[in-house]
Formats: sequence, structure tokens, C-alpha cells
Amino acid sequence: MHIFLRLHFTPQANLDGCFIFRVGPLDLLFLQMRPVNFRETIRFQKGGFDSMPKFFIEVPHEAEAVACAKAIRVFLETGSHFLTNAEWGCMDGEHKAWFIIDVDTREEARNVVPHAFRRDAKITRLSRFTLEEINAMIRRHEG
Repeated sequence: MHIFLRLHFTPQANLDGCFIFRVGPLDLLFLQMRPVNFRETIRFQKGGFDSMPKFFIEVPHEAEAVACAKAIRVFLETGSHFLTNAEWGCMDGEHKAWFIIDVDTREEARNVVPHAFRRDAKITRLSRFTLEEINAMIRRHEG
């Protein structure tokens, strides 16, 4: 089966090699360029599409003010869209950075984290569920 999309766009490649295309009034299609090959981050299936696995990454750092500033500087100096747009909890006493990334594996997610912080980073694969999926799961387990 072939799927054809007609896209009217001006691609922008400033986000870690990701091209952004406007597909509908509220939807964006992200295509990622890799150095060796080109691949879509959206995999089409029978009933629609399944997006690439999504990981929530939590990166702790030391609580001292200088340690906070140095950790933030490391993230910003990478130039990576994911790291330069991380959310920080330092101003509320929670000395961690958080970001969400779409990659194939947990190891790929960990490799996005700057080397100095990888060992302590917590990587969590995220999932979404429909009400129908949850109801079916409950029925299977109850009986």
C-alpha cells in the first residue's frame, strides 16, 4: 500500500536536522534527516499511524548554585534542540532538568544526555492509552 501526502511547506532544518512541515491547521509532521539515510519518524499501520517511542528524561545535578549554572551551561553549549529547550526545576529547589524525546530506543535517549550526566539520568518510556484499550485490559485481568 502506498500513502501519498500532498504537502505545501517551507521546510526548516534548524532543530537537530528535523524538518518541520505543516500538514493541517494544527498538525505538524516531523521528518528526521540522518547522516547516512533518510527515514520518517512516523510509521504507518493498518488503522492509522504509530509514532516513534517517546521517552521522558530526568537529569539530576548538584544543588549548589554554581553546580546549577554549570549544568545549565553544559546543556546550552551542546546546541541540541532537545537540551537547549530542557525544563529546569532549580528555582523551585528541584535540581533536575526534564525533557521529552522521540527516539527508537532507551539507549538512544540516554545518548542524547551530555556524557557527564548520563549515569544519573532517569529514562522513562511514555505511553498513551485510549479508554477502549484500558477497558479491554481491565476485562482481561478481571476475568
